[in-house]
Amino acid sequence: MIRLILNMLSVLLNRLSLKWIHCIGSYLGCLFYLIATKQNKLLVENLKQSGLFPSEHALQQAVRNNQQEMGKFILESLAIWSRSQAQVLQWVRHVYGKACLDEAIAQTQGILFLTPHIGCFEITSIYYASMQPITILHRDSRKSWMHALMQEGRKKGAVTLAPANLKGVRLMLRNLHAHQAVGILPDQIASKGRGEWVDFFGRPMYTMTLVSQLLSRVDVRVIVVVAERLADGQGYDLHLQALNAEAVSSPAKLNQMLEALVKKFPLQYMWSYDRYKKP
Repeated sequence: MIRLILNMLSVLLNRLSLKWIHCIGSYLGCLFYLIATKQNKLLVENLKQSGLFPSEHALQQAVRNNQQEMGKFILESLAIWSRSQAQVLQWVRHVYGKACLDEAIAQTQGILFLTPHIGCFEITSIYYASMQPITILHRDSRKSWMHALMQEGRKKGAVTLAPANLKGVRLMLRNLHAHQAVGILPDQIASKGRGEWVDFFGRPMYTMTLVSQLLSRVDVRVIVVVAERLADGQGYDLHLQALNAEAVSSPAKLNQMLEALVKKFPLQYMWSYDRYKKP
C-alpha cells in the first residue's frame, strides 16, 4: 500500500516544476515536524548545541526555516529518484570551483568526494556521473518500502552503489586505485567499531574513521561538494572545493572541516538527524 502511494506521488511530482515541489515541501515540512515530535526535538536540540543562533528569536526562526528546508529535501529527493538523469541535471544552475574537478579528471587521479548532509546532496553524484563513473557509499533504508525506490533512484548514469560494510569499502578502494571517484557522506554516524568520539559543535559525535583509512591506503584528490538549494525553486548551485588530504586526515580534522561548511549553509543542514547517538 505504501509502495503504491509512493509511486502515485512520484507520478505527481514528475508533473510539477521544482518551484511547486519546494513550495509544497515547505508546508509539508512544518506539518511533519508538528507530528514527528522526536525529529523536531532533535532539530531544536542540535540547533541549540551548534550555538549558531544565540537569541531565542533567532533560534525559533531557524527552527521554522530548517523545517521548511527539510520538507523541500524530502519531496525533491522523491522527484530526483523518479526522474531521468537528463531531467535532474536541468536543475543545476552554477558549478563553482569546477576547475579543481576538471584538473583531477585530466590527471586521471582517483577522487574522494565528501558530501555532507547539506542542501540537495542527492544531486551531486548524479552530476558527476554524467561525466565519469562514481561509486557512492550507500546505506540501505530501514524502511523496506523505501529501499527499492532509493536504490533505483540513485543509480543514474555511471553511479555504482557500495554497501556500507567491508565489501563496500573494498569496492571503493579498488575503484580509487583504478583512478575513479567515490562519494561519502562524512557526517553519517559510523557503525560500531568504525569510528571515534570526536567533538562536533562542542559535543562528542561518533565520527567515521573511513575517510582517514582510505587516505592512508591510496593517493587521491579530496573534493568537498555542497549542492545549495536556491530560493523560489530556481534550482541548485554546486560548490566544489579541493582540500589537502592532511586537512581531513583524522576524525577530529574531518569534523572541523564539517563545522566550517555547516556555518556557511546553516539553514540547509539536516539538524534533525541524530548525530550524537551511540552506534
